Amino acid sequence: MAYLHRKDVPLRIPVVAHHTIGALEGKVDTYIQNPYISRRHLCLEWSGELWQIKDLSRNGTWVNGRKLEKGVYYPLQKGDQIQLAGEEGACFEVEDLAPPRDILLPIVSQNGTPAIIELQAANLIPDEEQPEWYIYQEPNSGQWLVQSVADSNQPAKPLRHNDILEGSAGRWQLFCASASAPTMERPSQACITEAEIRFEVSLDEESTGLLIHSEGQRYNLGIRAHNYLLLLLARHRADDARQGLSELDQGWVSNDLLVHELGLEPNHLNIQVYRARQQLTKTIPQLNHDKFVERRGTTMRLGCNRFSIHKGGKVEQQLP
Repeated sequence: MAYLHRKDVPLRIPVVAHHTIGALEGKVDTYIQNPYISRRHLCLEWSGELWQIKDLSRNGTWVNGRKLEKGVYYPLQKGDQIQLAGEEGACFEVEDLAPPRDILLPIVSQNGTPAIIELQAANLIPDEEQPEWYIYQEPNSGQWLVQSVADSNQPAKPLRHNDILEGSAGRWQLFCASASAPTMERPSQACITEAEIRFEVSLDEESTGLLIHSEGQRYNLGIRAHNYLLLLLARHRADDARQGLSELDQGWVSNDLLVHELGLEPNHLNIQVYRARQQLTKTIPQLNHDKFVERRGTTMRLGCNRFSIHKGGKVEQQLP
């Protein structure tokens, strides 16, 4: 994500893929109230490889003291000083020139030090310790979706550029930096239901490791607390398969039973599910995680039907 620092006010500005600066309030990405600055004074643009600047103004734009030719793109470097409309205008310093990213911009924060949240493919908002929202990107369309952690029965809703997200810790606005970036072909994704999962459980069941084999690659997701929830779901599914239940009916477990088996509060059960999804997405971003843990009313199940459970080095259960 690229950032500009405005010199005359303590303001750090995130930059979208096609970013305009000027005096036309509501129509430019960064508004400056100044009679010497044009309605659309300049634009910054991500070419797909680098950031460029183009002057659009009447009173000119300077980079490091050099006046830009109007309508011509110039490459930017970190630390560049951008001056709009001479000494009477405004000055910016280029702080960062990373590729564009979608972010959540804080509007209100309880602690008075709001932080910009750069979105990954899957996110727990405002943090992983006390999340209120799970935000993830739909693998095929790239659409952002948001789901309440506390109320998992509510379906995920689309989250679009400039939409507001409210929580007890504050309010955020979605800032889609990639909205006007060059279009790239999105690769087709394998689904988690096509992968093979291996659980490695210690004899005392104090630690549970998870390995996933997908499209010829092996991924070690390590030992995590939420892996034990996945292990319980796998055991329930294997038991149902052994009793002859169909694939559609295998593995569904009530939330109340899982809360009892895990000794968790109901809300923390949901947090475990979202942490598992988030870790999978971060570790194997090309793998569609939607069916990793499936939900149906007040029940859930492990969406995969190809797994093995190894306890103390021996196979405890396996499906199929």
